[in-house]
Amino acid sequence: MEGEQETFERFDRDRSGRIDGRELRDALYSLGYLVPPPVLQLLVSKYDGDSAGLDFDSFVECGMIFKGLTEKFKEKDVGYTGSAKLSYDEFLSMVIPFLVSY
Repeated sequence: MEGEQETFERFDRDRSGRIDGRELRDALYSLGYLVPPPVLQLLVSKYDGDSAGLDFDSFVECGMIFKGLTEKFKEKDVGYTGSAKLSYDEFLSMVIPFLVSY
């Protein structure tokens, strides 16, 4: 992600050094990602372990995972329809590298 620090600071509106779920949603949206509420809840629960908001490192990790998974999905969404057909093996091959590398 380019400009991670600037993006983080722009959306850390209360200057707490952490961003909450709403701020995360807005930050990801500014980067071109429309995150459905259930997915946002999953991201927050994964990256906000102490319920105080995501710190900068967690924000970067979350953004990199989200970006990478989105790019992998787009490789399979050849018609740019927002849906893709893939086998279970293809799905695992797409997702597991992100789960084990971060």
